[in-house]
Amino acid sequence: NGKDWKLYRSAIHRAFSPQALKECQSSMNLISLRLQSSLIQRINSSPDGTVTMDVLPLVRMATMDFFGSIGMGIDFRCCENLTNSPVAYAFEFLSDETTRRIMSPFNIFCQFYSLPSYLNRRNNQEQFSLREFIRSLIKGRRNGDNSPSMKKGSDL
Repeated sequence: NGKDWKLYRSAIHRAFSPQALKECQSSMNLISLRLQSSLIQRINSSPDGTVTMDVLPLVRMATMDFFGSIGMGIDFRCCENLTNSPVAYAFEFLSDETTRRIMSPFNIFCQFYSLPSYLNRRNNQEQFSLREFIRSLIKGRRNGDNSPSMKKGSDL
């Protein structure tokens, strides 16, 4: 409805205002430098000084690190390790799976999540994993956890 749309638009607008983006700049720079450093290290450690990599996974890792750092105050370190964290892996699977299900509207397993199939079980497993992660974040914040990994996102 119009009320909800206005609320969401307002929240998104604030998140991308010049002031909000300026506040995020240092985190974005740090993550970009980590990715650059990791890629240089990977190239330098290869026998012939060359590496072939797919760009999409790198962009997804950077996106998860940005999202974790800026949105939740969590450092997933995907760009540092050049691997997805379990949370990033779950987000990636669920994103890809949602796209697959949308593109297969007549596949009964894509419409009914309760039907026993490998992808339905995996979908439930990854959703549970993310819910547990978020639940632990909220619990930690409510209990006053101020560890470095919990420094932002106090509104959780």
